[in-house]
Amino acid sequence: MTTRSTTLATWAGAIASALEHRGLDSQAIFARVGLDIAQTQDPDARYLVTDMTNLWHFRKVV
Repeated sequence: MTTRSTTLATWAGAIASALEHRGLDSQAIFARVGLDIAQTQDPDARYLVTDMTNLWHFRKVV
């Protein structure tokens, strides 16, 4: 059996808020890395750690 590590999606809401505070479009960034930002409002939602890694490594393209 393969285990896939996950993390709570709600804490990613803080990341979304921080991005917005910096003048960035958090919805677009989450979508670009394949995360449904609406899940940050669901206390039971989880993101795969590998998907969150994509968010950590995202670079704004100017």
